Amino acid sequence: MAPSSWNALQPVVRPGADPLHRRNAFAATRALDSQLYAAFSDGRHRVTYDRVVRVMKQTGHDLPSLYKETSTGGLAKEGL
Repeated sequence: MAPSSWNALQPVVRPGADPLHRRNAFAATRALDSQLYAAFSDGRHRVTYDRVVRVMKQTGHDLPSLYKETSTGGLAKEGL
């Protein structure tokens, strides 16, 4: 494909979208690193999955709704 036609196929990127792509790429890299660590570990962990979920749930309950990214908090509050 010629470079001119290749450029025509690129999606239109709105301002502010590029950081989202970088964040998603970073998250995907971390997920792959975690998978590799899990694949080469012996399966013994200091913190169990259930304990992590319990602590994350409690943290979510403790966090004021003002700071949560919901339909009524975070950036939605500013009408963005």
